[in-house]
Amino acid sequence: MKKVLVLICVWLAVQTTFAQEFKVAKSTGRLELNIGRVTVEGHSGNEIIFSSRDNRESKDERAQGLRPINGMGLDDNTGLGINVTQKGDVVEVNQLKKMNAPDIKVLVPKGVIVSFSHQSQYGGKATFKNMENEIEISATYNSIELENVTGPLAIKSVYGHIEASLGGNIKGPISIVSVYDYVDVALSPATKANLKLSTSYGEIFVGPEFNIEIEKQGNWVQYSDKVSGKLNGGGLSIDIRAAAAVLREQYGVSSIAVWGTCFGGGRALEVAAGYLPGGMIHDVNGAIGPVPVEPDVAVAWYPTRYNAKEL
Repeated sequence: MKKVLVLICVWLAVQTTFAQEFKVAKSTGRLELNIGRVTVEGHSGNEIIFSSRDNRESKDERAQGLRPINGMGLDDNTGLGINVTQKGDVVEVNQLKKMNAPDIKVLVPKGVIVSFSHQSQYGGKATFKNMENEIEISATYNSIELENVTGPLAIKSVYGHIEASLGGNIKGPISIVSVYDYVDVALSPATKANLKLSTSYGEIFVGPEFNIEIEKQGNWVQYSDKVSGKLNGGGLSIDIRAAAAVLREQYGVSSIAVWGTCFGGGRALEVAAGYLPGGMIHDVNGAIGPVPVEPDVAVAWYPTRYNAKEL
């Protein structure tokens, strides 16, 4: 019985640590998130609530008893590894460390405009779900996931993919751009919209449920890398630009598309094994490899340059 009680006490202590929250009373205005990893959810309250989803246990023992500082002169005023500052109508959130960005969860009232910005490669996935807020995103390496959001949306990632599931009551304009990766958007086929779809390096795929009236250029219809047209007679503006693009029905999957990132077989093995020193892909000679990815499947043909012992 004593052992059971000890285990329960330890578990409760861990749960209490992870449940730490920082709150800002605000139901309107603007929230600016300058952090590497985040999950943002809408809620019906009148406070912005920050908490940590980070359960990583590895810590630098040399930093014991010390506090991180940075060139902006900010400190951790939340206990979550971030700095939250209110400047007039704007709540500004910054992470303190360049690497190992904390995994933060934020609950946001629907009257607050949400802005996310992160340019460093030391980031991760940014998720936004169940939101009626206006959302602005500017990222370089982050992959973006939008689940049950209504817009307006201005979303851009340079190297990360973007997956979006739009809610039933969509508010435009909608702009979703990934420069070097794919965009996958799900919405109701009954949506009335003026569509602009374009891809620089791949193809555009559209579910058969969508009745798109393609705009003709003279006697020609453009089916290649740029498509403009009206969905159900036209309506709100939806602009999707990507390396490859998919527009699918929200309430059912009628097709499957697969993309991949191509690099050497040795690097594929390292990524599959989760071997990313410093969060980067390295060649065996120490050179920095391509942008890190988190694949569901890795296929390596004739791998040669890799360190089997490390893997």
